[in-house]
Amino acid sequence: MSKRELVKTVSEAIQGIVLQNTIRLILNKRIEAMNRTLNEGGTVKLSGFGTICVKTYWPRRFYSSQHKKFVLSKGKKRIVFISSRLASYHERK
Repeated sequence: MSKRELVKTVSEAIQGIVLQNTIRLILNKRIEAMNRTLNEGGTVKLSGFGTICVKTYWPRRFYSSQHKKFVLSKGKKRIVFISSRLASYHERK
């Protein structure tokens, strides 16, 4: 679902009480806040949906058959989504 579709769906769900431009502004501010939190290494919890967090994968030492020696890999950071139990429960019903 694109942002445009999300704004339209929310507008229809609340029967046009709030203008689509206002919904778009709120959505943009929420996404900016989530980005800022994740960039700072924080966690974003969405009630009834799940948690989005940054997971750090530390460098690993491995043997490179190409270089014929042990090499240290680069560490990585990945964004990880963890589904809440409540979201999983509703999917099963």
